[in-house]
Amino acid sequence: MDEENTPVTVAGMQFDELSKIRVLDPEKHEQTEELGEECRTFLEKINSFHTVMGGFVELVDRLAKAVDDEKMKAIGARAAVDSLSKKRQSEEQLLQAMIAEKRAELERLQVEQDSLERVIQDQDQFITTHVMNK
Repeated sequence: MDEENTPVTVAGMQFDELSKIRVLDPEKHEQTEELGEECRTFLEKINSFHTVMGGFVELVDRLAKAVDDEKMKAIGARAAVDSLSKKRQSEEQLLQAMIAEKRAELERLQVEQDSLERVIQDQDQFITTHVMNK
């Protein structure tokens, strides 16, 4: 420092070049100013980080909601497929029951047809026997 800028100490008090009273010596005052500037820079960085993290958290929240929405759609689709599968099984069982009924009816009708054919045959034989005998 040059002599003009050198603080003057009078009765334990320091005066700067503008004759202002200084409590701290100039070196400590300068360090304090630097620390204050570093603190402001740090706070700006923290605020910037907070802003970035807020955006990141918002993005993650939106993605989580989108994942949950897709998950619910998948659960709904699976339930629909399961329901459709059960419906088809029920329809298949119903159709199998109808086939069994129709087969039973076919068998009954075939037995009835055979019986009627025997009756016709017996009647033809009876007619032939009685008509020929007369």
